[in-house]
Amino acid sequence: MLKPGIFACAARSAVGPRASLQWGHAAPQPRGHIVAARRANHHAENEGRPMLAKILLPNMSATDRMARVLLGLILLSLTVLGPKSPWGYIGLVPLITGLVGSCLLYTVLGRSTLRLDRAH
Repeated sequence: MLKPGIFACAARSAVGPRASLQWGHAAPQPRGHIVAARRANHHAENEGRPMLAKILLPNMSATDRMARVLLGLILLSLTVLGPKSPWGYIGLVPLITGLVGSCLLYTVLGRSTLRLDRAH
């Protein structure tokens, strides 16, 4: 007789994230498990902080931040140099996210370029 805790149940339905379970295999990690772990740790450490600090979790590496600041400055320069188009103001988005170190789109998608061992 098989022990219930050792093997995955073969009678589970083939719908949902556990559809790929086979005998002896562990359940796959959810897609944003690293970000979720960082978020839980961040909230536990910063419970008394303002709401904005709770929303803007650090989720960008130094390389990502530098690239965004550089891209933002280049796009902003288009408002003064070259074609002098107001479309250059779109450069404020990568510039601000690069300076803050948090991308709201990354937060919504559960992504991060920040390594877990360097998270704050």
